[in-house]
Amino acid sequence: MQIPRRRLRPPATALRHVTSLSAHSLRQSRCEWFVVDLFENAKQAAAAPEQLQRALESALREARFDRAALAAMAMAARFGSRRTLTLVNQALKATAA
Repeated sequence: MQIPRRRLRPPATALRHVTSLSAHSLRQSRCEWFVVDLFENAKQAAAAPEQLQRALESALREARFDRAALAAMAMAARFGSRRTLTLVNQALKATAA
């Protein structure tokens, strides 16, 4: 199955909807968008959402992602569903310092 090109990166206009981050932070948060997009397309990626959550927890422990940007991307209605928001929030809580 081929992934449509428009799903490979967030549209520039959609990034304006995440208001809790500065414009500079939004430019740097593209990798966090990909995390949320992977959760949204877990079935097509042949991965269980719980498996992705464990991998995200591991990555968060290693400080691979900006926690605030990840939370903002998951909360943005255009990016993440309720299930994705729940899984990302659980991963963030499990790895809170």
